[in-house]
Amino acid sequence: MPRAWHETAVSPIIGALLMVALVVLLALILLSLFSLPHLCDPLPPTAIEVVLIHDYNEKGTVLNYDSRVLLRYLGTERLPNRPLSARFYVDDRLIKSEISTFHGESFIPTHHYGVERMEGLGCQGELWVPGAFVLIDIKDGTFRPGQAVRLDVADARTGCVISRDYYRATGPVR
Repeated sequence: MPRAWHETAVSPIIGALLMVALVVLLALILLSLFSLPHLCDPLPPTAIEVVLIHDYNEKGTVLNYDSRVLLRYLGTERLPNRPLSARFYVDDRLIKSEISTFHGESFIPTHHYGVERMEGLGCQGELWVPGAFVLIDIKDGTFRPGQAVRLDVADARTGCVISRDYYRATGPVR
């Protein structure tokens, strides 16, 4: 007796497996859409500015291009300082300095190569208040007159640069 047409079709078990595979694939696609990285501003504002780069030693007596950078927060709301990190560039070249947080107590035990110390109201406590300063003492001789210095401050929670500032080192500053 000849077989009926419906008896030669794919079994219902294989059909169910294909449907499950399709649902899992769609779920993975939806999850990947929701976990896309945050789109960063290609031209971040200057929320933290480089006010000055000190060239003399702490006593102001020896010109050693001390490279102490004074920063000021220009925002209007308190800024959590723990997730902030910074990178400095000289003439568009990244310098060897590592600032993985602006939270003073967390900064101390981190590996902050090329940076001697950080101090100021902006790195005390959990929040950087508007108008507060932070002084970063970078390895002597890092910045010289005539160089273009760029500061990028990033937020570790999003991976985005939230502030960018440019500074031209003009000459010895006490």
